[in-house]
Amino acid sequence: MSGPPLWKSVIDRVLGLVLLIVASLPMAIVSLAILLDGGSPVLIRQRRIGRLGNEYRMWKFRTLPVGTPEVAKSALENVSTRASRLGRFMRRYSIDEIPQLINVVTGEMSLVGPRPALYNQYDLTALREAAGVLAIRPGLTGLAQVNGRESLSLNEKVALDARYVRNLSPLLDLQIGLRTVVALFRSRGSF
Repeated sequence: MSGPPLWKSVIDRVLGLVLLIVASLPMAIVSLAILLDGGSPVLIRQRRIGRLGNEYRMWKFRTLPVGTPEVAKSALENVSTRASRLGRFMRRYSIDEIPQLINVVTGEMSLVGPRPALYNQYDLTALREAAGVLAIRPGLTGLAQVNGRESLSLNEKVALDARYVRNLSPLLDLQIGLRTVVALFRSRGSF
């Protein structure tokens, strides 16, 4: 695959901008809540692996104490107790991911695609590279997120990511988007 299809890039930029505008008031409210709950910074930028294995900085609302290392959730001991009550709520319903709409609008991410690996998740990145998953931009949500999220093994995630890349279509993106809304309300696979 030479790159993301034109339809995907257009949908990402246009719908991403609309969603960012719609989310601006809720984002302001969340920002104020974070400031009152644990001070600044409100937003963090994590090093993530994007298309073709290029590193970029991904925006997120801060849910963990300042200085928490950038490692996968599975590698953080007691991650659920490190987060405040507000942080746990935001992570459970993926509210902390909303600022990634900025990454979508700037073309670093897609609305739908494989979730971006942290820069130090070498095992996941190697598996994705071997499976051809890095040919497309990472997404806010993806096939793995609506099929188990954090309860999946790395191999299961990569298999779903590869299946998504092979079957890329507007209809599949729409299906994943709708299933994401359901998964978020059920907080399936979260901690």
